[in-house]
Amino acid sequence: MQTATWSPGCTPAARSRWLTRLAAASSSAKVWVKPLPPMMMAGLSAWVSRNAPGYMGGEGSRRYRHLMDPTDRFVSLVNRPASEAHLDLMAGLIGAAFEPGTEVGDVVVGIDRLAETCRADFESILEQLFAHGRLRGNSADYGDPRNSYLHQVLRRGLGIPLTLSVCAIEVGRRLGVSVQGVGLPGHFLVECDGRYADPFHGGRVYTAEEIEPAWRRITGMQGALERRMLQPVYTRTILLRMLNNLKNTFVAMDDPVPLRVLARLRGAFPELEHERGEYARWLRHWN
Repeated sequence: MQTATWSPGCTPAARSRWLTRLAAASSSAKVWVKPLPPMMMAGLSAWVSRNAPGYMGGEGSRRYRHLMDPTDRFVSLVNRPASEAHLDLMAGLIGAAFEPGTEVGDVVVGIDRLAETCRADFESILEQLFAHGRLRGNSADYGDPRNSYLHQVLRRGLGIPLTLSVCAIEVGRRLGVSVQGVGLPGHFLVECDGRYADPFHGGRVYTAEEIEPAWRRITGMQGALERRMLQPVYTRTILLRMLNNLKNTFVAMDDPVPLRVLARLRGAFPELEHERGEYARWLRHWN
């Protein structure tokens, strides 16, 4: 058996070369990829390395996982504790589930490359990602489902508040900057050290006192914005919100193909058990 050691170093370019080599490996080659500690320096944990394209641990279960489609991988991973630490991978799997053939590893490397352009501070992240227009809010076609697919957001530079915020959160994680998501009704922001920012509107920064009037102006909603709504939300809540956005889109379209995928993704969450009857209505075309 040939042994390949994955120790890509600290740069996304080096890791991209390894991802390409590993993705090209065939099962007949019997390549064993052995992740080493330098992977942690490169921003990938051993858990991600084991699920990266081309990882073939040599025996049955690992080879089976490599052959799983993105929907199956998402379903198999989302209820494991490790998924909470890998928002980029889990969000990438959602997009790949709706667009087969997508390389989820490209999402991870794409965010790495964004991080390379930023200094390790909140202001630099906002400036490089949003103020310069590298990533923009797609106000012209807000309902386009591609706005919710992370690989398409990185490719097109267009997204909705949630996916743009995911990019900022994940760039911050790579740089050691604690960027958190804030899920307001009808909008999504990011927060760092008590400062709030709106990726959809060019990374505009707000103080805590400025958020409520800005939220009313952006969403058209009235009433008070409860302080609990400014608390950070984490991976599972973000994934559910991504799937809620896609639910709104695909139910309105009544397209049976994406609805079938959506039913499988949402069905992986025990807290959505009450939706089972709704999935049956979505899947009536397949019966």
